[in-house]
Amino acid sequence: MKGYNKKQGGELQRKVLRSLIIAGAAYACTFGGDNSVWAADYTGTDTLNTGTYGADYGKITITMDDPGKNCAGIYTYGRYNTTTATERVTVTMSDTGDTYGYNGIFVDGVSTLDAQKGIELTINGLGTNNQSGNDNQAWRNGLRVETQGKVDLGTDTGSVITINSNAAESYANGVYSYGSDAGAGYETSIKGGDLTININKDNAVQQMDYAAGVTLYSGSKMEMTGALNIHAEAVNGVDGIRAGNLNDDGCINSLQAKTLDIYGKATDGSATGIYLMGDKDSVTVSDNTKIEVTGEYDAFGIVIEGSGVKSSFGSTVIDVTSKIQTTDYNDVDGLKLWGADTEYSDLTITARSNGADINGISLVGHNDRGQVAVSGDLQITANGNGTYVKGIEVTALGKLDVAGKTNIDVSNENDGAIMYGVYAQTGSELAFTDDAQITMTTHEGDSNAKMYGVYSRTKADVTFAKGLTVKNGNLGAAVIAEGGKVEVNKDGGNDVKLEGTIEARAIEDSPGSGNLVNGTVKVNFDTAQSYLVGNSYTATDSTTDLKFTNGAYWDLKGNSSVSDLTVGKGSVINMTADSSRYSNLQVDNLTATDGTFVMNAGSVDGGGSYSDKLVIDKTSAAGTNTIKLISTGGMEAAARN
Repeated sequence: MKGYNKKQGGELQRKVLRSLIIAGAAYACTFGGDNSVWAADYTGTDTLNTGTYGADYGKITITMDDPGKNCAGIYTYGRYNTTTATERVTVTMSDTGDTYGYNGIFVDGVSTLDAQKGIELTINGLGTNNQSGNDNQAWRNGLRVETQGKVDLGTDTGSVITINSNAAESYANGVYSYGSDAGAGYETSIKGGDLTININKDNAVQQMDYAAGVTLYSGSKMEMTGALNIHAEAVNGVDGIRAGNLNDDGCINSLQAKTLDIYGKATDGSATGIYLMGDKDSVTVSDNTKIEVTGEYDAFGIVIEGSGVKSSFGSTVIDVTSKIQTTDYNDVDGLKLWGADTEYSDLTITARSNGADINGISLVGHNDRGQVAVSGDLQITANGNGTYVKGIEVTALGKLDVAGKTNIDVSNENDGAIMYGVYAQTGSELAFTDDAQITMTTHEGDSNAKMYGVYSRTKADVTFAKGLTVKNGNLGAAVIAEGGKVEVNKDGGNDVKLEGTIEARAIEDSPGSGNLVNGTVKVNFDTAQSYLVGNSYTATDSTTDLKFTNGAYWDLKGNSSVSDLTVGKGSVINMTADSSRYSNLQVDNLTATDGTFVMNAGSVDGGGSYSDKLVIDKTSAAGTNTIKLISTGGMEAAARN
């Protein structure tokens, strides 16, 4: 992922993995016992080792001060053994001064921990002197599950994992799961009801390098029937949920929850809410998803790279912010999807930056995958001060389908900014079933910012079945088809309100091919509330098909060309809206009945250069229409002209 960590790059991730490998090699704790006969409560100050045969308990309470290197509060391992706690499991670990890497609970091998009343796990690392050695970080794993280990947290009482770490050379995983790479049916498994994970939340000493709420690697399954709440803060990197395959690309990593709430903050690095890297990774949320992420550099809500398994997030709210003020290769994306399919009921995205580029949705198709499906409403607010701000970008055969209403608000204070409400290219398909509105604004006064409401390139197809409103603060482009296609109000009977230019032109289907693909724009203005304020430009062999009927109007702002123009009863083509300048409206094919053309007629020079002109190049199927002349050079001269 570009710019994952601007300060340390991939070194942070390499340190994390190197520390985990060493962590699995040995344990330097004092074990509190290994037996299967206890069924009463257990209270201890050292590691509870329940390997070999497992054990049965009521309540488990472990309190450990200054745990040693590679230690664990509870360690269960072996083959087919089960450790059961019928009451609450409480593990508290803390250190001061020297600090090492350690686990709260570690379930390994083919063993099971059955915590029927859930867990209360606290790691309070106050120590700042990392003694892990060999350039390793002091890692803190709350719940660690490996090989084919299984953990059942129960559903009666919610579980809580709290980790604080003051050491700069440290990182934390609320849940860390590493499967056996053995494929389907052999994953690690974690299940339960509600789970809350807090990492460095409200910690006054904010120095920890990296934090992840949940990490799922190489065949890991997590199934929560209730709420999964994650709060993670660190300096150089934060992931709310992170999944991938370190060895075998065929492994399945999956997470399920009823509701998902993620807060992530990286004070001097980059932050991501959900990051899925494997080709079979997925997240399924049945009800609601909320993600709030703040990074100094990059900030991403959901990132999925090439997964062949669809993820579903329910009603989703994403809020992402980058604080860096420079425009040096930083990104803010609500959704960043490559070859991945995702679905939502309602989807609300808010993206902000002081300098980074913004995409509300960035979708790239790959291997016949790459789809965003929204069954409800879509709301995108993107406000930046960098070079690019895009509400939606879909490329490489990606597909976007929105069944409900769409509202996109794009703004940028940068005088040289480039803004897009919807940007589609290279065969992508975008379908908006209900009404859509796009609003673009910049700073007050004169601005050099470029604004594009809808831009379709290179065989992309963008369809608005109902109405479309484009509010263009700089009167830039409302709709452009550069080798693509845009159709508005396909079903008819809906308000269309466009501010800015309409343009259709050709582009090569691939750079240097010499094969031109023509652009097509079709807009149906067929209600009394519908209008176009701006110009239309049509290149040779491209198509602009504009229909004005039932009282719709067009305020021309300068010379325009249209391949096909229809003007029906009560509709007005107003050529005087360009501040008394004189314009030409060039039409290939005109169909007009009971329409009105309002034109400026100025001083006569014999050729009409000082008057508005309607030029019909090919065909005219015109009935009775009205021409209203507004004279700026005398009515008698105008009439003679």
